Amino acid sequence: MLEPKLILTEAEELMESAVMYLDDALAHIRAGKASGRILDPVRVEYYGQMSPIANVATITTPDARTIQIQPWEKKMLPEIERALINSNIGLAPNNNGECIRLIIPPLTEERRKELAKQCKSEAENAKVSVRNARRDAIDTLKKQVKEGLPEDVEKDAEADAQKLHDKFVKKIDEIYDANGINPSKSKGWASARAKLLHKAEELLMEDMPVIPIVFNKSAVLYNKQLKKVSFKASYYFPADFRDCQVKKYDSYKDKYLAEFYEEQPVTEDPTTSEE
Repeated sequence: MLEPKLILTEAEELMESAVMYLDDALAHIRAGKASGRILDPVRVEYYGQMSPIANVATITTPDARTIQIQPWEKKMLPEIERALINSNIGLAPNNNGECIRLIIPPLTEERRKELAKQCKSEAENAKVSVRNARRDAIDTLKKQVKEGLPEDVEKDAEADAQKLHDKFVKKIDEIYDANGINPSKSKGWASARAKLLHKAEELLMEDMPVIPIVFNKSAVLYNKQLKKVSFKASYYFPADFRDCQVKKYDSYKDKYLAEFYEEQPVTEDPTTSEE
């Protein structure tokens, strides 16, 4: 006869395995956020053996959309780049000669729906595994009654199996929600964001001691002898001189030329000089 504690321990291990598998599966689903675990399936040749990238380089996420791979040996850069290109992660590597960067593109609405469906399917599969572990544990406990296990002990063990089931189903829901693609958790996100922006605007207006106001004025200097100068409103050309004319042009021209010649020094023509 098997001890109820042993049966429950085996069921708990199976449920824990289902949760771990779900966590790993969701980590490899590219959900618009940078995560080094996306690279877990990629293998690179290192001294004749196929190794995970994490075994030959440091993987970091400088921001929410970037994965940076810094090889421990510079000669591994082309090997890692080749492995990434040949993998199915769907990201183009950017090799700058020192490290490799992977940019995670933003999710489209269609892609978000596909990922949400995929994540939900993985979560449901994990719950099925947990339910199967509970069912197998209860079936085994009932068989132990025929072998002499007291019924009250068996009933208590069934209750414990149910508690384990509820505990791990809750964990599955938490992992699914934390993945960020659960559509039921993202409803109203846009309206909530708009409310926060309006609130920030109100706080800014309350705290701002001065509201700057700009007046578009321009100063233009021009000679009064000019006419037909156009002052059309324009930020870059406040005054237009293309059609302007000089007032009393003939008299102004004669006066200007007379003044000009009076100021010029008199020079002798070398061809008329006396010998």
